[in-house]
Amino acid sequence: MNTLDTMTKSQLTEIRNALLSIITDAPDKREGLCHNVDLLCHNSGYFGWDFCYVDFVTDMAIEWPKYSGYGGHPVPCPDGGDAWKLYDKYREAGLDLYSGDYGKLRLELAQFIIDKINETLGESA
Repeated sequence: MNTLDTMTKSQLTEIRNALLSIITDAPDKREGLCHNVDLLCHNSGYFGWDFCYVDFVTDMAIEWPKYSGYGGHPVPCPDGGDAWKLYDKYREAGLDLYSGDYGKLRLELAQFIIDKINETLGESA
């Protein structure tokens, strides 16, 4: 069963809205999509801490054509290097994960997930 099939409409809508906010201006640019979706959704009061956004984003990323192959770090390295190492390098240096070529890929993944949610909800972007 697809992850999208197990979610309620309100959950999908909330995650989509969080991703749209991240595309506009991620609340924590030193963290990836999972953390920021989790942060935005938990702050909204819609879900309790038992809902795992990391699993949802990871499951959706596997379907993305540019998926890195690493569950915990689904955004590939723009130059073909190790996605895990690049993510850690950015985090350790406090760099913006949403800028440059690497950031563009992260935002593409966010848009991919939004599009999948919209398909499931029968809505257009």
